[in-house]
Amino acid sequence: MAALVASFRRLSLWWLPASVLALGVAGLGLLAGWPLSTPVGFVWALILVVGLARSATRRELRLLGMPLGRVLLWSVPTLVLGAEIVSAGLRPGRWDLLLVTGVLAFVIAVEMAERVPGRMAAAFGRLRGRGVLVMTDDARETFDKQSEERAQKWTLFGGPAVAAIILAAWILALGSPARFVLSDPRVLFECLCGWVAGERLGRMVAYGVSWRPAKCDGAGWRLVPGHPDGAGGFRPIGDFFFYQSVIAGIPAIYLAAWWWFIPLMPIYESWRSPYLGLLLVAIAFEVMAFILPMRSIHVLMREQKTWLLAQADELSRTIESLQQRLRRPESAPERQQIKDSIADMTEEYQRIEQVPTWPIDSSIRRRFSLSNVALFLPFVGYAVGGTTVWQQLSNALHNLGQ
Repeated sequence: MAALVASFRRLSLWWLPASVLALGVAGLGLLAGWPLSTPVGFVWALILVVGLARSATRRELRLLGMPLGRVLLWSVPTLVLGAEIVSAGLRPGRWDLLLVTGVLAFVIAVEMAERVPGRMAAAFGRLRGRGVLVMTDDARETFDKQSEERAQKWTLFGGPAVAAIILAAWILALGSPARFVLSDPRVLFECLCGWVAGERLGRMVAYGVSWRPAKCDGAGWRLVPGHPDGAGGFRPIGDFFFYQSVIAGIPAIYLAAWWWFIPLMPIYESWRSPYLGLLLVAIAFEVMAFILPMRSIHVLMREQKTWLLAQADELSRTIESLQQRLRRPESAPERQQIKDSIADMTEEYQRIEQVPTWPIDSSIRRRFSLSNVALFLPFVGYAVGGTTVWQQLSNALHNLGQ
Protein backbone atom coordinates (compact mmCIF):
# COMPACT_ATOMS: atom_id res chain seq x y z
CA MET A 1 0.00 0.00 0.00
CA ALA A 2 2.83 2.39 0.82
CA ALA A 3 4.37 1.77 -2.61
CA LEU A 4 1.04 2.49 -4.27
CA VAL A 5 0.63 5.78 -2.37
CA ALA A 6 4.19 6.79 -3.23
CA SER A 7 3.54 6.07 -6.90
CA PHE A 8 0.45 8.25 -6.91
CA ARG A 9 2.38 11.07 -5.23
CA ARG A 10 4.92 11.01 -8.05
CA LEU A 11 2.05 11.28 -10.55
CA SER A 12 0.47 14.35 -9.02
CA LEU A 13 1.37 16.88 -11.73
CA TRP A 14 0.95 14.80 -14.89
CA TRP A 15 -2.83 14.67 -14.50
CA LEU A 16 -3.14 18.38 -15.32
CA PRO A 17 -2.71 18.30 -19.15
CA ALA A 18 -4.97 15.29 -19.62
CA SER A 19 -7.52 16.67 -17.17
CA VAL A 20 -7.60 19.96 -19.07
CA LEU A 21 -8.13 17.98 -22.27
CA ALA A 22 -11.00 16.00 -20.73
CA LEU A 23 -12.58 19.14 -19.24
CA GLY A 24 -12.30 20.87 -22.60
CA VAL A 25 -14.05 17.98 -24.31
CA ALA A 26 -16.70 17.94 -21.57
CA GLY A 27 -17.25 21.70 -21.91
CA LEU A 28 -17.61 21.37 -25.65
CA GLY A 29 -20.04 18.53 -25.09
CA LEU A 30 -22.17 20.59 -22.72
CA LEU A 31 -22.30 23.42 -25.24
CA ALA A 32 -23.32 20.89 -27.89
CA GLY A 33 -26.10 19.60 -25.68
CA TRP A 34 -24.68 16.24 -24.63
CA PRO A 35 -26.63 14.60 -21.81
CA LEU A 36 -24.77 13.55 -18.69
CA SER A 37 -26.45 10.16 -18.52
CA THR A 38 -25.15 6.92 -19.95
CA PRO A 39 -24.14 5.86 -22.54
CA VAL A 40 -22.83 9.36 -23.25
CA GLY A 41 -21.27 9.53 -19.81
CA PHE A 42 -19.42 6.30 -20.59
CA VAL A 43 -17.97 7.85 -23.74
CA TRP A 44 -16.80 10.79 -21.65
CA ALA A 45 -14.98 8.33 -19.41
CA LEU A 46 -13.29 6.75 -22.45
CA ILE A 47 -12.16 10.17 -23.64
CA LEU A 48 -10.66 10.85 -20.21
CA VAL A 49 -8.86 7.49 -20.10
CA VAL A 50 -7.35 7.93 -23.59
CA GLY A 51 -6.27 11.48 -22.71
CA LEU A 52 -4.65 10.32 -19.49
CA ALA A 53 -2.93 7.44 -21.31
CA ARG A 54 -1.48 9.82 -23.87
CA SER A 55 -0.21 12.16 -21.15
CA ALA A 56 1.31 9.32 -19.10
CA THR A 57 3.04 7.85 -22.15
CA ARG A 58 4.58 11.16 -23.19
CA ARG A 59 6.04 11.56 -19.70
CA GLU A 60 7.11 7.91 -19.43
CA LEU A 61 5.31 7.53 -16.11
CA ARG A 62 5.19 4.24 -14.25
CA LEU A 63 2.90 2.92 -11.55
CA LEU A 64 4.29 0.11 -9.39
CA GLY A 65 6.95 -0.47 -12.04
CA MET A 66 4.47 -0.74 -14.92
CA PRO A 67 4.11 1.84 -17.73
CA LEU A 68 1.00 3.74 -16.69
CA GLY A 69 0.13 4.74 -20.26
CA ARG A 70 0.03 1.08 -21.32
CA VAL A 71 -2.20 0.14 -18.38
CA LEU A 72 -4.65 2.94 -19.15
CA LEU A 73 -4.62 2.25 -22.88
CA TRP A 74 -5.37 -1.46 -22.49
CA SER A 75 -8.21 -0.62 -20.14
CA VAL A 76 -10.06 1.04 -23.06
CA PRO A 77 -10.98 -2.16 -25.00
CA THR A 78 -11.77 -3.83 -21.68
CA LEU A 79 -14.19 -1.03 -20.80
CA VAL A 80 -15.75 -1.05 -24.26
CA LEU A 81 -16.23 -4.82 -24.24
CA GLY A 82 -17.62 -4.69 -20.71
CA ALA A 83 -20.10 -2.01 -21.72
CA GLU A 84 -21.27 -4.08 -24.69
CA ILE A 85 -21.78 -7.13 -22.48
CA VAL A 86 -23.76 -5.09 -19.96
CA SER A 87 -25.98 -3.53 -22.61
CA ALA A 88 -26.37 -6.45 -25.04
CA GLY A 89 -25.45 -9.56 -23.07
CA LEU A 90 -23.09 -12.31 -24.17
CA ARG A 91 -24.35 -12.42 -27.75
CA PRO A 92 -21.63 -10.85 -29.98
CA GLY A 93 -24.14 -10.42 -32.79
CA ARG A 94 -25.79 -7.66 -30.78
CA TRP A 95 -22.57 -5.82 -29.94
CA ASP A 96 -21.26 -2.81 -31.78
CA LEU A 97 -18.60 -4.94 -33.46
CA LEU A 98 -17.33 -2.05 -35.55
CA LEU A 99 -16.44 -0.18 -32.35
CA VAL A 100 -15.11 -3.20 -30.43
CA THR A 101 -12.79 -4.37 -33.21
CA GLY A 102 -11.75 -0.81 -34.03
CA VAL A 103 -10.72 -0.04 -30.45
CA LEU A 104 -8.82 -3.33 -30.22
CA ALA A 105 -6.96 -2.64 -33.49
CA PHE A 106 -6.16 0.88 -32.25
CA VAL A 107 -4.70 -0.32 -28.95
CA ILE A 108 -2.64 -3.10 -30.57
CA ALA A 109 -1.19 -0.70 -33.17
CA VAL A 110 -0.33 1.95 -30.56
CA GLU A 111 1.23 -0.68 -28.28
CA MET A 112 3.45 -1.93 -31.11
CA ALA A 113 4.30 1.60 -32.23
CA GLU A 114 5.64 2.47 -28.78
CA ARG A 115 8.48 0.01 -29.41
CA VAL A 116 9.55 1.58 -32.70
CA PRO A 117 12.19 4.06 -31.36
CA GLY A 118 13.91 1.33 -29.34
CA ARG A 119 13.86 -1.06 -32.29
CA MET A 120 15.36 1.56 -34.58
CA ALA A 121 18.19 2.28 -32.13
CA ALA A 122 18.85 -1.46 -31.78
CA ALA A 123 18.88 -1.95 -35.57
CA PHE A 124 21.45 0.78 -36.14
CA GLY A 125 23.50 -0.52 -33.21
CA ARG A 126 23.66 -3.96 -34.81
CA LEU A 127 24.57 -2.48 -38.21
CA ARG A 128 27.47 -0.62 -36.63
CA GLY A 129 28.49 -3.66 -34.63
CA ARG A 130 28.78 -5.88 -37.71
CA GLY A 131 30.60 -3.21 -39.73
CA VAL A 132 27.85 -2.68 -42.30
CA LEU A 133 27.33 0.90 -41.14
CA VAL A 134 30.60 2.76 -40.71
CA MET A 135 29.85 5.88 -38.70
CA THR A 136 31.78 8.24 -36.46
CA ASP A 137 30.37 9.24 -33.08
CA ASP A 138 29.85 12.82 -34.31
CA ALA A 139 27.94 11.56 -37.34
CA ARG A 140 25.76 9.37 -35.11
CA GLU A 141 24.99 12.32 -32.85
CA THR A 142 24.08 14.47 -35.86
CA PHE A 143 21.90 11.73 -37.30
CA ASP A 144 20.06 11.14 -34.01
CA LYS A 145 19.42 14.86 -33.64
CA GLN A 146 18.11 15.22 -37.19
CA SER A 147 15.93 12.12 -36.84
CA GLU A 148 14.40 13.37 -33.61
CA GLU A 149 13.69 16.80 -35.08
CA ARG A 150 12.03 15.25 -38.12
CA ALA A 151 10.06 12.84 -35.92
CA GLN A 152 8.76 15.76 -33.85
CA LYS A 153 7.60 17.58 -36.97
CA TRP A 154 5.84 14.54 -38.40
CA THR A 155 4.27 13.79 -35.01
CA LEU A 156 2.81 17.29 -34.86
CA PHE A 157 1.45 16.81 -38.37
CA GLY A 158 0.28 13.19 -38.11
CA GLY A 159 -1.97 13.58 -35.07
CA PRO A 160 -4.18 16.43 -36.36
CA ALA A 161 -4.15 15.03 -39.90
CA VAL A 162 -5.54 11.61 -38.91
CA ALA A 163 -8.06 13.20 -36.53
CA ALA A 164 -9.29 15.48 -39.33
CA ILE A 165 -9.57 12.53 -41.72
CA ILE A 166 -11.67 10.60 -39.20
CA LEU A 167 -13.89 13.64 -38.69
CA ALA A 168 -14.37 13.88 -42.46
CA ALA A 169 -15.33 10.19 -42.52
CA TRP A 170 -17.98 10.80 -39.85
CA ILE A 171 -19.37 13.74 -41.79
CA LEU A 172 -19.57 11.61 -44.91
CA ALA A 173 -21.12 8.65 -43.05
CA LEU A 174 -23.77 10.73 -41.26
CA GLY A 175 -24.33 13.16 -44.12
CA SER A 176 -24.46 16.08 -41.69
CA PRO A 177 -22.49 19.32 -41.27
CA ALA A 178 -19.53 19.29 -38.91
CA ARG A 179 -21.33 21.14 -36.11
CA PHE A 180 -24.00 18.42 -35.94
CA VAL A 181 -21.48 15.62 -36.20
CA LEU A 182 -19.52 17.06 -33.26
CA SER A 183 -22.63 16.88 -31.12
CA ASP A 184 -22.04 13.13 -30.89
CA PRO A 185 -19.37 12.31 -28.24
CA ARG A 186 -18.37 9.17 -30.13
CA VAL A 187 -16.97 11.42 -32.84
CA LEU A 188 -14.60 13.20 -30.46
CA PHE A 189 -13.60 9.88 -28.91
CA GLU A 190 -12.64 8.44 -32.27
CA CYS A 191 -10.94 11.67 -33.33
CA LEU A 192 -8.90 11.59 -30.12
CA CYS A 193 -7.91 7.97 -30.83
CA GLY A 194 -7.06 9.02 -34.37
CA TRP A 195 -4.90 11.84 -33.00
CA VAL A 196 -2.96 9.40 -30.79
CA ALA A 197 -2.56 6.88 -33.62
CA GLY A 198 -1.62 9.64 -36.07
CA GLU A 199 1.23 10.75 -33.84
CA ARG A 200 2.68 7.24 -33.99
CA LEU A 201 2.15 6.96 -37.73
CA GLY A 202 3.81 10.33 -38.23
CA ARG A 203 6.83 9.20 -36.27
CA MET A 204 7.13 6.04 -38.36
CA VAL A 205 6.92 8.06 -41.57
CA ALA A 206 9.71 10.29 -40.22
CA TYR A 207 11.91 7.25 -39.61
CA GLY A 208 11.15 6.06 -43.12
CA VAL A 209 12.20 9.42 -44.56
CA SER A 210 15.36 9.91 -42.47
CA TRP A 211 16.63 6.35 -42.05
CA ARG A 212 19.78 6.75 -44.10
CA PRO A 213 22.64 8.24 -42.02
CA ALA A 214 24.90 8.18 -45.08
CA LYS A 215 23.49 11.65 -45.73
CA CYS A 216 25.62 12.80 -42.80
CA ASP A 217 29.35 13.45 -43.06
CA GLY A 218 31.41 10.67 -41.57
CA ALA A 219 29.00 7.81 -42.40
CA GLY A 220 28.97 5.11 -45.04
CA TRP A 221 27.63 1.67 -45.85
CA ARG A 222 29.35 -1.61 -46.69
CA LEU A 223 27.58 -4.55 -48.33
CA VAL A 224 29.13 -7.82 -47.13
CA PRO A 225 29.13 -10.70 -49.68
CA GLY A 226 28.27 -14.05 -48.14
CA HIS A 227 27.06 -12.56 -44.85
CA PRO A 228 25.27 -15.26 -42.81
CA ASP A 229 22.12 -13.15 -42.40
CA GLY A 230 21.38 -13.70 -46.11
CA ALA A 231 20.97 -9.98 -46.74
CA GLY A 232 24.54 -8.76 -47.07
CA GLY A 233 24.51 -7.67 -43.42
CA PHE A 234 21.49 -5.36 -43.92
CA ARG A 235 18.96 -7.68 -42.28
CA PRO A 236 18.52 -5.58 -39.05
CA ILE A 237 17.31 -2.51 -40.97
CA GLY A 238 15.08 -4.70 -43.14
CA ASP A 239 13.52 -6.32 -40.06
CA PHE A 240 12.94 -2.88 -38.53
CA PHE A 241 11.03 -1.53 -41.50
CA PHE A 242 9.13 -4.79 -41.88
CA TYR A 243 8.02 -4.30 -38.26
CA GLN A 244 6.83 -0.83 -39.20
CA SER A 245 4.90 -2.31 -42.13
CA VAL A 246 3.07 -4.66 -39.77
CA ILE A 247 1.99 -1.72 -37.61
CA ALA A 248 0.94 0.41 -40.57
CA GLY A 249 -0.91 -2.57 -42.01
CA ILE A 250 -3.20 -3.00 -38.97
CA PRO A 251 -5.58 -0.12 -39.81
CA ALA A 252 -5.46 -1.05 -43.51
CA ILE A 253 -6.41 -4.67 -42.78
CA TYR A 254 -9.18 -3.54 -40.43
CA LEU A 255 -10.67 -1.21 -43.04
CA ALA A 256 -10.34 -3.68 -45.92
CA ALA A 257 -11.90 -6.51 -43.92
CA TRP A 258 -14.84 -4.42 -42.76
CA TRP A 259 -15.46 -3.12 -46.28
CA TRP A 260 -16.17 -6.71 -47.27
CA PHE A 261 -18.12 -7.62 -44.12
CA ILE A 262 -20.36 -4.55 -43.89
CA PRO A 263 -22.90 -5.93 -46.43
CA LEU A 264 -23.50 -8.77 -43.95
CA MET A 265 -24.40 -6.19 -41.30
CA PRO A 266 -26.57 -3.54 -43.00
CA ILE A 267 -26.58 -1.37 -39.88
CA TYR A 268 -23.09 -0.20 -40.88
CA GLU A 269 -23.87 0.40 -44.57
CA SER A 270 -23.30 4.16 -44.29
CA TRP A 271 -19.67 3.45 -43.35
CA ARG A 272 -18.80 1.44 -46.44
CA SER A 273 -17.86 4.34 -48.71
CA PRO A 274 -15.97 6.27 -45.99
CA TYR A 275 -13.99 3.13 -45.15
CA LEU A 276 -12.90 2.86 -48.77
CA GLY A 277 -11.48 6.37 -48.58
CA LEU A 278 -9.85 5.68 -45.21
CA LEU A 279 -8.30 2.54 -46.68
CA LEU A 280 -6.59 4.63 -49.35
CA VAL A 281 -5.15 6.88 -46.61
CA ALA A 282 -3.97 3.84 -44.61
CA ILE A 283 -2.21 2.41 -47.66
CA ALA A 284 -0.52 5.79 -48.23
CA PHE A 285 0.86 5.71 -44.67
CA GLU A 286 2.14 2.18 -45.24
CA VAL A 287 3.88 3.27 -48.44
CA MET A 288 5.66 6.11 -46.63
CA ALA A 289 6.53 4.03 -43.54
CA PHE A 290 7.79 0.90 -45.32
CA ILE A 291 7.74 0.76 -49.10
CA LEU A 292 9.65 3.99 -49.76
CA PRO A 293 12.46 3.32 -47.25
CA MET A 294 12.65 -0.32 -48.37
CA ARG A 295 13.00 0.84 -51.95
CA SER A 296 15.69 3.29 -50.85
CA ILE A 297 17.60 0.49 -49.10
CA HIS A 298 17.31 -1.62 -52.26
CA VAL A 299 18.83 1.20 -54.33
CA LEU A 300 21.68 1.60 -51.82
CA MET A 301 22.42 -2.13 -51.80
CA ARG A 302 22.28 -2.23 -55.58
CA GLU A 303 24.82 0.62 -55.76
CA GLN A 304 27.08 -1.29 -53.38
CA LYS A 305 26.72 -4.45 -55.47
CA THR A 306 27.64 -2.54 -58.62
CA TRP A 307 30.88 -1.51 -56.94
CA LEU A 308 31.48 -5.08 -55.80
CA LEU A 309 30.83 -6.42 -59.29
CA ALA A 310 33.75 -4.33 -60.53
CA GLN A 311 35.92 -6.23 -58.06
CA ALA A 312 34.39 -9.49 -59.30
CA ASP A 313 35.38 -8.57 -62.85
CA GLU A 314 38.97 -8.06 -61.70
CA LEU A 315 38.83 -11.44 -60.00
CA SER A 316 37.59 -13.05 -63.22
CA ARG A 317 40.57 -11.65 -65.13
CA THR A 318 42.95 -12.90 -62.47
CA ILE A 319 41.29 -16.33 -62.54
CA GLU A 320 41.68 -16.42 -66.33
CA SER A 321 45.39 -15.61 -66.14
CA LEU A 322 45.90 -18.32 -63.51
CA GLN A 323 44.10 -20.83 -65.69
CA GLN A 324 46.45 -19.99 -68.54
CA ARG A 325 49.41 -20.64 -66.23
CA LEU A 326 48.10 -24.15 -65.66
CA ARG A 327 48.73 -24.88 -69.34
CA ARG A 328 52.42 -24.23 -68.86
CA PRO A 329 54.81 -26.83 -67.49
CA GLU A 330 54.90 -26.24 -63.77
CA SER A 331 55.93 -28.33 -60.82
CA ALA A 332 53.23 -30.27 -58.97
CA PRO A 333 53.33 -28.02 -55.84
CA GLU A 334 53.08 -24.89 -57.99
CA ARG A 335 50.14 -26.32 -59.95
CA GLN A 336 48.35 -27.22 -56.70
CA GLN A 337 48.96 -23.73 -55.34
CA ILE A 338 47.51 -22.19 -58.51
CA LYS A 339 44.45 -24.47 -58.32
CA ASP A 340 43.85 -23.49 -54.69
CA SER A 341 44.09 -19.81 -55.64
CA ILE A 342 41.61 -20.32 -58.48
CA ALA A 343 39.19 -22.12 -56.13
CA ASP A 344 39.38 -19.36 -53.52
CA MET A 345 38.92 -16.61 -56.10
CA THR A 346 36.04 -18.46 -57.77
CA GLU A 347 34.30 -18.84 -54.43
CA GLU A 348 34.72 -15.11 -53.74
CA TYR A 349 33.48 -14.32 -57.24
CA GLN A 350 30.34 -16.39 -56.68
CA ARG A 351 29.69 -14.73 -53.31
CA ILE A 352 29.77 -11.33 -54.98
CA GLU A 353 27.52 -12.46 -57.82
CA GLN A 354 24.99 -13.88 -55.38
CA VAL A 355 24.95 -10.98 -52.92
CA PRO A 356 21.32 -9.84 -52.43
CA THR A 357 20.01 -6.34 -53.03
CA TRP A 358 17.05 -6.50 -50.62
CA PRO A 359 17.39 -6.42 -46.80
CA ILE A 360 14.73 -9.13 -46.35
CA ASP A 361 14.49 -12.60 -47.86
CA SER A 362 12.37 -13.44 -50.88
CA SER A 363 9.68 -15.32 -48.90
CA ILE A 364 8.92 -12.25 -46.78
CA ARG A 365 8.82 -10.07 -49.90
CA ARG A 366 6.32 -12.43 -51.53
CA ARG A 367 4.07 -12.50 -48.44
CA PHE A 368 4.19 -8.72 -48.17
CA SER A 369 3.38 -8.29 -51.86
CA LEU A 370 0.43 -10.68 -51.64
CA SER A 371 -0.94 -9.00 -48.52
CA ASN A 372 -0.77 -5.58 -50.16
CA VAL A 373 -2.45 -6.88 -53.29
CA ALA A 374 -5.25 -8.08 -51.00
CA LEU A 375 -5.60 -4.55 -49.60
CA PHE A 376 -6.45 -3.29 -53.09
CA LEU A 377 -9.18 -5.89 -53.61
CA PRO A 378 -11.88 -3.64 -52.08
CA PHE A 379 -11.19 -1.08 -54.82
CA VAL A 380 -11.51 -3.83 -57.42
CA GLY A 381 -14.69 -5.03 -55.73
CA TYR A 382 -16.07 -1.51 -55.73
CA ALA A 383 -15.27 -1.15 -59.43
CA VAL A 384 -16.91 -4.44 -60.42
CA GLY A 385 -19.83 -4.23 -57.98
CA GLY A 386 -18.61 -6.61 -55.28
CA THR A 387 -21.43 -5.51 -52.98
CA THR A 388 -23.97 -7.60 -54.87
CA VAL A 389 -22.27 -10.89 -54.01
CA TRP A 390 -22.21 -10.09 -50.31
CA GLN A 391 -25.79 -8.90 -50.31
CA GLN A 392 -26.85 -12.22 -51.81
CA LEU A 393 -24.85 -14.08 -49.15
CA SER A 394 -26.42 -11.92 -46.44
CA ASN A 395 -29.91 -12.66 -47.71
CA ALA A 396 -29.12 -16.38 -47.84
CA LEU A 397 -27.90 -16.36 -44.23
CA HIS A 398 -30.96 -14.42 -43.18
CA ASN A 399 -33.26 -16.95 -44.86
CA LEU A 400 -31.43 -19.80 -43.15
CA GLY A 401 -31.99 -18.10 -39.83
CA GLN A 402 -35.71 -18.06 -40.46
